[in-house]
Amino acid sequence: MGLALLCVACANGPLRDEPRLVFQTVASGDAPLVRIYSDESVVVSLAGEEFRFGAVETTYPRWNGTRYRAQSGERGLFMEVRDDRPCAVDGVDRRRTATVLVSLSGTGADQTTCGYHTTTDETE
Repeated sequence: MGLALLCVACANGPLRDEPRLVFQTVASGDAPLVRIYSDESVVVSLAGEEFRFGAVETTYPRWNGTRYRAQSGERGLFMEVRDDRPCAVDGVDRRRTATVLVSLSGTGADQTTCGYHTTTDETE
């Protein structure tokens, strides 16, 4: 019977690989919540709104980290994940944390927050 179920699953075609969460910021105060996925898409949640950026330009500066630039409609995103500047996140090894600068056009001043690199084995 187990083999029959396996064959039925195979007949339905391969499972699609959904993008997995690879980095997220910690919710704190007015700072935006940022989630970066394995397909390099970025989702920013701020003041009850969610902004999705699919076509993200990624650069790797000399310092240890990543810069992200994207445009979605009238909103522009500029973000730096500074792996060279660890921060404190409860329950997360400091070596996996990073200071994050987030600038989302039309929402006011730049925000600095803390985030961490995730794995698929962990819960958020």
